Amino acid sequence: MFAYKQLHNTYKDIVFSAPSGNFGNVCAGMIAQQLGLPIKHFIASNNENNVVTRYLKTELYSTKPSVQTISNAMDVGDPSNFVRIQEIYKNDFKLLKDNLSSYSFSDEETRAAMKEIYGNYNYVADPHGAVGYLGAKAYLKSNPKAHCVFLETAHPSKFLDVVEDVIKEVELYYKTDLAVDKPRKLRIQIKGELYSVFANHGSLVKMLKHLLHNAVDATQENGTILISSKNVVLLNKKTGLNTKHVLIAVEDHGHGMDTETQHKIFEPFFSTRFAGRGMSLPQVLKTIKKHNGQIRIKTGVGKGSIFKVYLPALD
Repeated sequence: MFAYKQLHNTYKDIVFSAPSGNFGNVCAGMIAQQLGLPIKHFIASNNENNVVTRYLKTELYSTKPSVQTISNAMDVGDPSNFVRIQEIYKNDFKLLKDNLSSYSFSDEETRAAMKEIYGNYNYVADPHGAVGYLGAKAYLKSNPKAHCVFLETAHPSKFLDVVEDVIKEVELYYKTDLAVDKPRKLRIQIKGELYSVFANHGSLVKMLKHLLHNAVDATQENGTILISSKNVVLLNKKTGLNTKHVLIAVEDHGHGMDTETQHKIFEPFFSTRFAGRGMSLPQVLKTIKKHNGQIRIKTGVGKGSIFKVYLPALD
């Protein structure tokens, strides 16, 4: 109702895409429609628990065991509210299908949508909202003049990207891509169970890849690079309070940097003859700032470099 109130003067014939598991949101929307809210159409956006998507394609309704996904509040193989929706339409399949479309999406598609939303709109979506976004996009392919609203039914902080997962993804990237042309010894060291951080998975992966590329470029063939992570406490100088952070450190044993170079490495297009940094380190700094984090560098000529990234933990 709030979304309709904001948009009805600008757009007519509004279509709502709801991330759907037990179908409570769609059912409530349809009741509001019956009571007079002028919604043109509904989209039930499903994850791989796609009982209703299959039903609208085949007219055959059959439940199935739930499938575990990253949009886990929608992991329902027998949606109890769907019988209520059928009752609204007096079990008339055609009448229901005229007012409801449904699409289902995999975890891989959901993750890609979360990255797309963040990349295009600088908005951190949760997996459920990303499924709703995908449903709206699918509907627009065959209804390009429609005006779609997709719902966010959970806060992204409930689905926190974990630093450990980011490190594992970057480790795999190194083994399958980077190490082929630039063989180095990569060590991973994670101490204890890391704090949760409110972060965009894709952005952290990209940031860590940039730091890894720098370390590889600075390190001689068969040299060692260490990626480590642990929980730390930093003093907030403004408040005088200790704050929890997760530290991600990338350490190389390469050429190191003098003081003048250290002051310039975050400038766009600055590079050294040892490392083709270009735009990568400015992007690293930009990502860290977006996450309210900090970066510190320990280095010296002939001593290698350690890039330390501090991300604030959620209490």
